[in-house]
Amino acid sequence: MTAYIVITAEYTSKTIDLPAYLSAKLPKHMLPSAYVTLPLLPLTNNGKLDRKALPIPDTRSNSSGKPYAAPRTPTEQKLVQIWEQMLGITKVGINDNFFEIGGNSLHVVRLVAKAAKLGITITIKQIFECPTIARLVAVIDQNHVIAEQEEITGLVPAIYLQRRLLASATRHEVHTHAFLLKMHISLDSGRLARAVAALVQHHDGLRMVYASSGSRYPLAIIPPLPIEKIYTRVDTTLLTNEELDALIATQLDTIHLEPSELQTGPLFKVFHYDSGSMRSSQIIFMVHVLVADLESTQLIVNDLLDAYQQLDLADTVVFPPKVTSFRQWVERLHTYAQSDKAARELGFWVEQSERYIVPLPRDHHDKPNLAGTTVFVDRELTVEETTQILQEFSNKMSIRADAILLAAVMLVLEAWTGQRTMRFNLTTHGRVPLFDDMDISRTIGFFVATFPIVLDIGESRQIVTVARSIQSQLKQIPNQGIGWSVLHTLRHAQDADPLRSMPMPEIEFTYASEYESDPEHAQCDIIGPWTVHTYDTEYLRMGVIQIFVPVSMNRLHVQWNFSSNLYENETIEQLVEAMMDILRNFAASIDSGNYQ
Repeated sequence: MTAYIVITAEYTSKTIDLPAYLSAKLPKHMLPSAYVTLPLLPLTNNGKLDRKALPIPDTRSNSSGKPYAAPRTPTEQKLVQIWEQMLGITKVGINDNFFEIGGNSLHVVRLVAKAAKLGITITIKQIFECPTIARLVAVIDQNHVIAEQEEITGLVPAIYLQRRLLASATRHEVHTHAFLLKMHISLDSGRLARAVAALVQHHDGLRMVYASSGSRYPLAIIPPLPIEKIYTRVDTTLLTNEELDALIATQLDTIHLEPSELQTGPLFKVFHYDSGSMRSSQIIFMVHVLVADLESTQLIVNDLLDAYQQLDLADTVVFPPKVTSFRQWVERLHTYAQSDKAARELGFWVEQSERYIVPLPRDHHDKPNLAGTTVFVDRELTVEETTQILQEFSNKMSIRADAILLAAVMLVLEAWTGQRTMRFNLTTHGRVPLFDDMDISRTIGFFVATFPIVLDIGESRQIVTVARSIQSQLKQIPNQGIGWSVLHTLRHAQDADPLRSMPMPEIEFTYASEYESDPEHAQCDIIGPWTVHTYDTEYLRMGVIQIFVPVSMNRLHVQWNFSSNLYENETIEQLVEAMMDILRNFAASIDSGNYQ
């Protein structure tokens, strides 16, 4: 929301602190995010306000409303640079609150990782407790972080979602993410192979495999494998650009890990499409989901490109020191699950388990919800519509993107089912600052956690009001939801039994924000992820309706999947179209300034 101001003659000599004045008069959601002073408001021929003639504010400028305080030291300057690059704004002051100028919990994880590359050691928890640069620099290096700098091998415990994936399918299931890196330069194959080897040597999680049958834990980290098993050069010098594009498109749809590799490794592979020194290289890397989540893939890309640049300049690779390992994190979760601190969340989660939710209607009731009958319905918004919702509205109005999207889903489902209360299985990145002495901002692993939550749509049917209500309900979830899986899976006491016996939600919802490329790696475009999933077609699906909403190439994609044993295609297609109509109309209302 932008405030356009015309200052009359009687006020020209006065100093007006308009942000402070409005803050005392208006609720937070009605406060302008930018202020533009004009000599006169533009009018149409009919004497009405000409909205189209109003100047567009500089949305990259910091509009916190606080007096600007410049960085005073090199460390503060580095942190200001990171914040500005990450949040897409300029003139961040050292007294600006990270969360009030657009930061969120996932940004925090990336901020810590970027700071580590510049030699600044901070933790996720410190940013939550000290959300301004001025306060943050005062606590830098105060906490000792547990980390193993030597090479790690051996058995590794699994978190809840890893166990769920392993238990619900046979060990022949292969679920991978793939990314395409379209380089703007030609890469030397020998140098790239060395960069991949250094990456796998440093990040122990990339050497994770399924443990042997009968092992104490289901996962294991193995020593580095020969680079020929991880890195493959594909000679494409004789292909035309069109032939190369066709080959890569086919590869993205077909390449996958072999089931036999689940125990032997590697579960991370790099394919280099080398078209010679005069043409740009392209890279596909793929990784099994049990090894690395989507946040980890950002670390993989950034560190791989960093390693190649270092080899190009100095013929050696030096990564930032290792932080807390995935194994250390999961082992600590086992201990934490038995603690009184973790037990304080039980009341919240037991209440969720006891609430009755009317089952979703179905077209068919006599067939099982099998994976082999999965059908996908995909739609997408335009770049302009995506920008309106996720930047013009979400960032400026401080309403989370997932709350807006859940509001659209709930409006559709309520019209379909007649129910205003629904139970969802939501996903969180899982990198929550539970422990002062642990830092997992640069740890590659599968930290993702899911949790069941009951949401009420409320009385209004206006998307903004519904989104605010949902955001308020989401803020009540302790520790971003990670506690449910910890208590459900790892707590030994019987007080967690209600969590283990509760019915799983029929609706699964996941929002994935856009991959944030590092400005230092402007020499490539990063596209993805592509998900390749081979499985036993006879195992039961994890939800009745799964909704996945990622942002890729600046477009919001909406994907619903379901079993054809339960629904006709037309049923789900109508629901998806209804959701798209809500989002498109909302984007149009933002553009016109008439959203509700």
